[in-house]
Amino acid sequence: MKKRLFMMFTSLLVVACLLSTMCLSFAGGGVIDPGDGDEGEFTDEDEEVDRSGVVFMPGEGYTLKEKEGTERQKNGSVIVMPNPATGRVGEQFVPDVIPDDEYYEFSGWAILKPDGTLEPIDLLEYRFPLSPRTNVVAIMNDTWPPYLDMKQDRSDWYYKYVRDLSIAGVVNGYPGYLFEPNGLTTWGEALKLIMRATGYPEQAPTEKHWASGYLTKARADELVPADLEINLDDPITRAEYARVAAAALHLKPVDIASPFADTDEMAILELYSIKIVEGDFNKDGVRVFRPDDNIIRSEMCAVIWRIYNYQKTLDA
Repeated sequence: MKKRLFMMFTSLLVVACLLSTMCLSFAGGGVIDPGDGDEGEFTDEDEEVDRSGVVFMPGEGYTLKEKEGTERQKNGSVIVMPNPATGRVGEQFVPDVIPDDEYYEFSGWAILKPDGTLEPIDLLEYRFPLSPRTNVVAIMNDTWPPYLDMKQDRSDWYYKYVRDLSIAGVVNGYPGYLFEPNGLTTWGEALKLIMRATGYPEQAPTEKHWASGYLTKARADELVPADLEINLDDPITRAEYARVAAAALHLKPVDIASPFADTDEMAILELYSIKIVEGDFNKDGVRVFRPDDNIIRSEMCAVIWRIYNYQKTLDA
């Protein structure tokens, strides 16, 4: 009798130990029911897998507005997880596309491939991989009409600068819807461009010249020396526009070595420090600014575009 009781007790002890081991195994992260994956269940091993899903990227001409249940990143992108059963993105999670201006029109979505090419897709029909990250961008049509003396296919290097500044009312063309991109920038034009880009309103003429109001205001605000003789129709030099721009932006002196072989003027260095000017490289590969040279209108627009966007970040 005692022998049978001892054997029963031993058997119960073995079973208890087995149950205890199983419980510890589950508590330690073992998989109870992995299922077939359609329910979106993941094991602990899956924690190392990149499940970043579909990443809607901001791009040229638009921003994104996220929907409830999605995740917005600091860079403006929106992460959406596709349905694990279908691999598709629910329409209710697709972010809204907000065009940057009235000339941009949304026409669909495309996958941004690693080589930079685009693959247009029907977003709601495309089956996304469940684990790898997929970058998706909006396809925007630009309907802004280039000036007649610009390339109508929008391939001019300065197209974006002229386009954005024209829409913002900072840049105006000439009669006949011309821009004259290779024309020299005059003092009057430079004053208007710099002052408008840094937040000044339109200045009514104070004398006969159309830009006289800008010069009057520039003198009053010490953007140019009061005793400096200025002919508003004369071409402006690179150093001269740099001085006006640095003053209009209220830049402070910087303590940096000049990256330019031909100048160490403080106004130019101040603009360089905030990436407004870059200069270029001469035939010997040396970076130069060419401070005494004049600047053509297309080049000036590149500078003004940077000033305008820099000012917007200050005002934000």
